[in-house]
Order: sequence, then C-alpha cells, then structure tokens
Amino acid sequence: MGLLGLMETYNWVDTESGLFVLLDMFSSASFIILPILIGYSAAKEFGGNTYLGAVIGGIMIHPELLNPWGLSDAQPATLDFFGFGVEMLGYQGTVIPVLLTVYVMAKIEKGLRKVIPNVVDLLLTPFLTVIFTGFVAMLVIGPLGRALGNGITAFLDFIYGTAGPIAG
Repeated sequence: MGLLGLMETYNWVDTESGLFVLLDMFSSASFIILPILIGYSAAKEFGGNTYLGAVIGGIMIHPELLNPWGLSDAQPATLDFFGFGVEMLGYQGTVIPVLLTVYVMAKIEKGLRKVIPNVVDLLLTPFLTVIFTGFVAMLVIGPLGRALGNGITAFLDFIYGTAGPIAG
C-alpha cells in the first residue's frame, strides 16, 4: 500500500493501469476479509471453534450489508426485524465489533456444548451458535462496537489535532 501511495503521489504509473489495479488488489485483499481473519484468530484465543469464528466474521461483511468505506451520502437500508431496526451496514475493515462478537460466540458455543447431547452436538451446536450469535451481532454488538470504535477514533483525532507533536 505504501508503494501504491508513492506511485500515485509521484505519478510513477497511471492509476488506471493494469499494474496499479492488480497491486491494489494484492495489497488490499487481507483488509477486505479482515473480519473473517479476526474471527478465526479470536475464536482460537477465546476457546471457540475457529471455523465458526470465521463464519461470524463473514456474516459481518456479507455482501447484503453496505460497505461503510464505499459510502458517500448514501444511507444504508434499515431492515425491520420484529420491530427492531437493523441497519444494513457491514463491518468491513473493523476490529472491535468482530472481537466482541466472537467472544460472545465462544461463550454461547461453550454453553451449548454443556447442554446439547453428544449424539446431536455436531449438528446442533454450530447451527445454534451461528444463529444466536448472528442475531446478537446484528442487533446489539455490531452497532455498539461500531459506536465504540467511532468514539476511539474521534478521541484520537481530537488528541492529534490539539496536542500536535506531543500526541505521537
């Protein structure tokens, strides 16, 4: 990404060229699926199923959800879910909402494993874990995590804007 920034800033290459477009794809790929990677890693840390963590990360960046990085003045659609307004806005490039959600997912999964009989555990536990966690993510944790992240960003912007060289 740094190389691309230099290429663009100093006009070393046309930003519409095949070279620039491909290098941009290569450098941004991990950020596009960041919630999936974080979901996998966080589930491993929290003692949950890593594949379920990746699925939760995938839910949070599903194509049905509007990518917040592509927003200009467009407002995301709001889905009516039993009287709750669910903003159809994704979590691409986020860390906090995914970490919080996968933490809850690991707790739900562990709790379900204690009560679901072994004979149906392989089928029911992943299914129920994803369903419960998905609803909690979209209705509660995701929006709270986004608000927390936005608050941290605003605070850091304030510090950097007012404290100048001391902020670093």
